[in-house]
Amino acid sequence: MGSSVRVFVVHDDDTVERFPRSQYERLSDRSQGVRVERFAGARVRFAIVFVELAQRQPVSIQHMSFDLVQFDAEGRLDREAHDRALALAISLLNREQERDGLIDASARFARRELDNNHRWSPSDAALRALVDAAMAPPRSRPRKPKTRKRGRPRLRLVEPGSQ
Repeated sequence: MGSSVRVFVVHDDDTVERFPRSQYERLSDRSQGVRVERFAGARVRFAIVFVELAQRQPVSIQHMSFDLVQFDAEGRLDREAHDRALALAISLLNREQERDGLIDASARFARRELDNNHRWSPSDAALRALVDAAMAPPRSRPRKPKTRKRGRPRLRLVEPGSQ
């Protein structure tokens, strides 16, 4: 058994589109200048789906999360909104605790803000489309035969005195 993470964009009409996971991960990497021009200035609904695999075939969905991602005018991840969502998620790690009869409700408020501004809930149609797309068998891509480029001899590095 293995697992796979699949990323989807959910459009306004509840259709889904597979989005490259590597590109999604690079969006939040500050060292990369990754842009998605078609998302410039938009707030985009992403679904992250964790799928259990058996013999490379999807057998069940383990978890789904639904993120609202804000992009700047150039199609880059809006850093301020992203940082705010991370701060809220981290603050939720400190669960609500009662001390001396007082309840610290900050986690409750953080959860509400996170849910209202950085998460979304799928409609039945979107959820059906996501399950269908996530459980679809992987596309079989014909492998290209490995061929060596002709014309240039292979070079081998040899340390001086090692011959």
